[in-house]
Parts: sequence; C-alpha cells; structure tokens
Amino acid sequence: KSGSIKNAIQWVSKEYLAYMDVDLSADPSEFARLLAHADNFDIVIGSRIIRGDLAPITRPILRSILSYMYSLSFRVLFHTNIRDPQCGFKIFRKEFANNLFKDITTSGFAFDTEVIAKATSLGARIKEVPILWRHETYSKISLPHQIMLMGKDLLSIRCRTLMGTRSKILR
Repeated sequence: KSGSIKNAIQWVSKEYLAYMDVDLSADPSEFARLLAHADNFDIVIGSRIIRGDLAPITRPILRSILSYMYSLSFRVLFHTNIRDPQCGFKIFRKEFANNLFKDITTSGFAFDTEVIAKATSLGARIKEVPILWRHETYSKISLPHQIMLMGKDLLSIRCRTLMGTRSKILR
C-alpha cells in the first residue's frame, strides 16, 4: 500500500489526492463527506469511530475492543485527539502530501498510523469526518499476529517521530 501511494503521488496533477482501502468497506461516494472540508484542512480522514449523526458501526466485539485500544494507544503516544488513524479513507492537499509521504517507511497495516503521526509532527491541520463504513466478514487477517505487528510498528513509529523531533532541535 505505501509503495503504491508514494509512487502515485508524483502523477497527481489535481489540488487534492485521496486513497481508500481496496475492500470497499466505505463506498467511494463517501468522499463527498470529506471533500466538504478539504479546503480548510491539509488532511481529511474518514472516521469509523466518530459517528456524529450516523448510525454506529456493527462489527465483532473483539474487533471493536482492539480498535478502541489501538486508538487510545495512538492518542497517548502521539499526544493527539485523532481517534481513527487507521481508517484507510483519506484526502490530502497535494502540496502537503508531497512533503508528508517522502519519509514514510512503514509498509504494513500501520502505514496509515505513520501518515497521521508524521502529519501531526509537521503541524498539519487534520479533520476527522464520520463516514458510512461496513465491517467485511471475509477478512483473512490473523488477529494475534496483527496485534503483535501493529504494536511493534506503533512503538517504532513513535521512536522515529521522537528521533525526528530531536534532530530538528539539534539543527
């Protein structure tokens, strides 16, 4: 995912670029909700957690608990109020995305987390918008394996973020 997105950015000629997960858990028409805010923010994120006036999302209880724990860990580690960094439904200002994606190194599921962590460290204006989203039951991921990988990636992203902050201070 990360390699494809980083490669595609160079070909975007419009003011905004967007991406979404291939499983179509969110219908492409949901981009209209995000575009309504795109003029005022560097990144607009679809959110499965913030619901606004949309109905709650139905998903297995274990997935809901794990999602909540990941969100909480992210907010604590990165001192942010972004609740759903993992939602793969985002719009970016092209000029901001050019700088943002060049140093992203995570290639696994935590790619979206690194994008938001780096954007936060760069002072991005970020908006989360509730979207209609459905849990797809055909997911083939191994939860225990993914929990370990994403936990490791989350800590690795935090360490890289801290190192980046320190190098800025030393300059």
